[in-house]
Amino acid sequence: MAAFAGVSTEPDRPMPKRKCTPSVQTSAHGPTSPPLSFRLDEGPQQELTKRAELMGVSIHQMARYYVTRCLSEGEERDALGRHLRELVQECTEVRTDLANAVVVLLSSAGKVADDDAQTWVNENLNQSCSPSPYP
Repeated sequence: MAAFAGVSTEPDRPMPKRKCTPSVQTSAHGPTSPPLSFRLDEGPQQELTKRAELMGVSIHQMARYYVTRCLSEGEERDALGRHLRELVQECTEVRTDLANAVVVLLSSAGKVADDDAQTWVNENLNQSCSPSPYP
């Protein structure tokens, strides 16, 4: 191997490995992470500024609040979506049960034919629910 001006290329000792750990900054409140930066489009920037002014904080504090809140609430939001889908399913089942019960009650009273009872239920109870925005 060729040597560089006064530098031996022979391995006397292994080269130290460089640690790849993020630098941790400290403040009066303890360790902090490296700063982040990003740009917002004009609409979200204006909304963030408006909300920060209403809260009496800087837009940086408001952005930090929203980022940390969004990250910490992800699991809670997922659980809420699951529960909401379960409730919609239960409501659909209750509506079906109610419709069947009304048909039986109307027709068993003897004053309404089975077909007329079913028609009434279809027109008054079996209305479709609003589609859920949650898949």
